[in-house]
Amino acid sequence: METFNLGNLTVLEGDRKGKYPSANSILVKDEVCLLIDPSVDVDKAGRDSVSARVDVIVNSHAHEDHFAGNHLFPEAELRIHEQDASQMRSLDALMDAYGTPPAEKEAMRNRRALADFQEKIIEQRGRAALQKQQEATAKRLLKASGCPS
Repeated sequence: METFNLGNLTVLEGDRKGKYPSANSILVKDEVCLLIDPSVDVDKAGRDSVSARVDVIVNSHAHEDHFAGNHLFPEAELRIHEQDASQMRSLDALMDAYGTPPAEKEAMRNRRALADFQEKIIEQRGRAALQKQQEATAKRLLKASGCPS
């Protein structure tokens, strides 16, 4: 992943200049360090690809290429528009937002890539840790969305 530094702002350029399925991410280093849209490429490169602590993650919208790296920063506060929060909590809600027909939704659920991703997370964190992280993420999303918990 290539980076471009512009003062306290760093652009983390995704593969193919950030074209889908990649995306570009932006790191703002200040008193509070923001990471905007931690992309698929941040996820692939790992936490160390972001050369700073991350206090706040801002997701500009709920597309998978813009939030794939969120899980690398579990201590960060998450900010996302309330209308996108449900898409971050549920794969079905994300597919509904895309207008995915039911048959395609089922096919996507069965895709090997999704299964591989889930296995990877389970192996890295263990089932109990994964459940704890999912609960913490859901609480942060609810807080960020302004919904009562």
